[in-house]
Amino acid sequence: GKKAYPVAVGTPARVAKLSEIGALDARKLELVIVDTARNQKDFHLMSLPDTQQDTYALIEKYLLPRIKG
Repeated sequence: GKKAYPVAVGTPARVAKLSEIGALDARKLELVIVDTARNQKDFHLMSLPDTQQDTYALIEKYLLPRIKG
């Protein structure tokens, strides 16, 4: 069978998509790390409206329910 790991690496939209299609079960995540470093163009995760919206959606739809139990 498939072996699952409690790790996901990707953009907020990609991690949400993995959860949506069942490839990632956010309930099994033990740790979430958010990279807020600026890239070469001086952007960070929350400086662009699309990634900001994706980040909030990921937290609200997949991470908060896990925290709330």
